[in-house]
Amino acid sequence: MKQRLAQIAIVAATLAVAICAHAAVKETFLYKFSNTSATSPAFPQSNLVMDKAGNMYGTTYDGGTHKLGTVFELSPESNGGWTFSVIYNFGTVPNDGAFPYGPLTIDSAGNLYGVTLEGIPNTSGVVFELSPDGSGGWTETTPYVSTLSTVPSGPLVIDGSGNLYGTAANQLGGSAGLVFKLTPSAGGWTFQDIFDFNSNDSEGFVPFGLVLDSAGNLYGTTVLGGSSAKCKQGCGVVFELTQSAGIWSEQVLLDFNNSNGARPYSLIFDASGNLYGNAAVGGPKGYGVIYELSQNGGVWTQTILHAFSGSGGHGDGSYPEMNLLLVNGNIYGTTLFGGSSTSCNDGFGGGCGTTFQLSLSGTAWKENILHSFEPENGDGSNPYGIATDGTHLYGVTQDGGSTSVNAAGTVYELSK
Repeated sequence: MKQRLAQIAIVAATLAVAICAHAAVKETFLYKFSNTSATSPAFPQSNLVMDKAGNMYGTTYDGGTHKLGTVFELSPESNGGWTFSVIYNFGTVPNDGAFPYGPLTIDSAGNLYGVTLEGIPNTSGVVFELSPDGSGGWTETTPYVSTLSTVPSGPLVIDGSGNLYGTAANQLGGSAGLVFKLTPSAGGWTFQDIFDFNSNDSEGFVPFGLVLDSAGNLYGTTVLGGSSAKCKQGCGVVFELTQSAGIWSEQVLLDFNNSNGARPYSLIFDASGNLYGNAAVGGPKGYGVIYELSQNGGVWTQTILHAFSGSGGHGDGSYPEMNLLLVNGNIYGTTLFGGSSTSCNDGFGGGCGTTFQLSLSGTAWKENILHSFEPENGDGSNPYGIATDGTHLYGVTQDGGSTSVNAAGTVYELSK
């Protein structure tokens, strides 16, 4: 395992040197949100994505001209600062979506893709695209507007032909969910439902997000379902979808049973085709796990790399829900709760969240908390996702940023 991981090179720069275990890590705020008015962009609910020029993009769930959320841009300045601007206000035209949430995706041309929780009027959310118009502005289109009980969820993925794949579900409404494909066509996009989940099926339901392998197979997770009775409605699964003669078929790669984790979310591949993921709860200590899935002879085997234990007085994280990064054999991510703060007690072990690193030491993985969020000191709270330019880590917190009651999240940078 050590030799294989040493060959991983997800980015060319050595983040492991810039931000490494035991190094003093500095947090810098690039922007602090405040809901001082109903139209102030507030409460970021997406990861950050970067374009080729180093601009970063994200969304806020609240605020904006129409109080339905925004997409924002942070552009680097020559003096080392950042310029914040809102590039789209949801509610500008009918059916353009409302309340964006979940990860953003960016393609090689700089187009942004994401999902909204609702649509106005009378829709159940949209897939949106924002494209640079060539004169400094942006044009929004909606490749998919849902009129079903399912709401688009999780990160969208793009294949080499420009097709988009995503998931849709509605956990509160009991919808089992589906996987869809959006194909660009003259004048718009063509929607295709390629796989439907069954809420009575042990093969998982309520999907969340996808990743693609080089052969075009889809991998994802379901938050519910599976064969275990240890969780209400099942503990979730990791699945693979493969296509033959135009028909997509599912294979369950991992069936969670709470002891090995429960409520899985994100997945990421390494260069050798192994999968890494997080489960938000469960595991040996009850507060979620980071795991590896490796394949041998068509059989996938789970290895738990780290089991979270909540704050517990020593600052470990809990509820690892958002995306992971693999950089030079190290794993980086965030936990929504846990850490050293005493300000957030939401039933997940306390704490307001952490940014962590997992590094292989001999044959064991060692956790290093790079930052523990402490809103009582004006810090952010409840980090969402994580990104890197190869030298620094960037992320957003869904709340916090000051001790003011109007604190509404941050964009932060971690560096050595």
